[in-house]
Amino acid sequence: MLNFEKTGFAYEGKPPVIHQLDLCFDEDLLHCVIGPSGCGKTTILYLAAGLLQPTAGTVMVDGKPAVRGREKTAVILQDHGLFPWKTVYRNLVLPLSIRKVPKEVQKGEAAHILRETGLEGKENEYPAQLSGGERQRLAVGRALIQNPDLLLLDEPFSSLDAMTREKLQDYLRDIRANRPMTLVLVTHSIEEAVFLGDRIHIMDGRGNIHTVSNMPPGKEARKEADYFVQCRALRELLERKTEP
Repeated sequence: MLNFEKTGFAYEGKPPVIHQLDLCFDEDLLHCVIGPSGCGKTTILYLAAGLLQPTAGTVMVDGKPAVRGREKTAVILQDHGLFPWKTVYRNLVLPLSIRKVPKEVQKGEAAHILRETGLEGKENEYPAQLSGGERQRLAVGRALIQNPDLLLLDEPFSSLDAMTREKLQDYLRDIRANRPMTLVLVTHSIEEAVFLGDRIHIMDGRGNIHTVSNMPPGKEARKEADYFVQCRALRELLERKTEP
């Protein structure tokens, strides 16, 4: 679904953030990207979304160059990206409105997503009236209403309290199970990567990527010893790969 081939990127006047990157994200899997701050994790997402263009090599999505505005690519940012002056409903249907989808179709799609995200009955409220978890579910719903085949997430749960974060992680797993799409999640959390990822891609801060296959545990795993063994193994690998 997503392929980086000898990809490089440098911000103007800065050393390369990404250098000669060869990385393939297989379709219909949930990929977690983890590594130290400043190693280029978010840059990879922006390149995949076409928001940045590589300074070397290529970035391909479903066999075509990654471009800004691809209809089947959805992005969820850390700060939700909601418009505070728009109601829940208007925020939700914004992608369909931009594409001039008929309003009756918008209404039907929105009703389904509102039920799925647990926001039914809050259509006329504004983002400031929602809890942090509700705002993040609205951001997820706005992405899903596009019916994407590629969903890019930049630490979407990092600002939430532990219990809300876990509920949204469970919800993301449900999305993964019920919708055919490829997900790429940037995270700083070892526990989140182990709980969610089919593939975990470790960026070491020196331009190298180390990919490991993972078997996401069951939803009750947070209470089980085996889950913590998996987390410890990833922590040790991360420490080895990212040490100076």
